[in-house]
Amino acid sequence: MRDDYTGHMLEQVLDEMKAVHELVAEVPKMARKLDHVEQDVAELKQDMKVVKGAVTVTNRYLKHHKSLPAHVAQGHA
Repeated sequence: MRDDYTGHMLEQVLDEMKAVHELVAEVPKMARKLDHVEQDVAELKQDMKVVKGAVTVTNRYLKHHKSLPAHVAQGHA
C-alpha cells in the first residue's frame, strides 16, 4: 500500500513540476509581448498629445466664435 501511495504522490509532484516548467518556458514570450505593449502605450501617449493639442486649438477658436483656419479645419495642423 505504501508503494502505491508513494508512486501516486511522485506522479502528482512530477505533473506539477511539468506544469511549472511549461509556465516558466512562457516567461520570455510574455516579456516580448510586454515590450510590444509598452511601445504601443508610448505611441498612444504621443498620439493623445497631438489630439489634445488639436482639441485645445479648436476649442479656443470655438469659444471666440472664430472660424477655424483652413489648415486646421482640413486636419493639417
